[in-house]
Amino acid sequence: MVSSSYAVVVGENQNQRDWFDDNLWIDLGRGDKARFWQDRWVGDRKLKDLFPRLFLLSQNKHSLVKDCGSWNQNVWSWNLGWRRQLFAWEEELVLHLNQIIQAKACSISIDDGWKWGSSSRGLFEVKEA
Repeated sequence: MVSSSYAVVVGENQNQRDWFDDNLWIDLGRGDKARFWQDRWVGDRKLKDLFPRLFLLSQNKHSLVKDCGSWNQNVWSWNLGWRRQLFAWEEELVLHLNQIIQAKACSISIDDGWKWGSSSRGLFEVKEA
């Protein structure tokens, strides 16, 4: 049997971890640190949370952003792989996903950078904590 004090501590730790994860994001560069589905690099949520069905159908749930596209004549093109042929309603989800990720592209010369909080500078500030 789990003691109630242990459950409280575990619950508090989970809340702290959620708080930390909710405030951490990646400023996309080369895409060599940011995980496509599991990190916050576009918008304010992880793509796996926005598109859980597509996450389940993804060929590689742990792929880096740089592995989900390629450079062709200095233009970044997204190329996502699926485990099977998608149904029409799933294709609609892909269109929505593409609208979101088209706003971002990898950069040949800039490193990915971890950022904190909602400020554009991405620095930890006590008032955000």
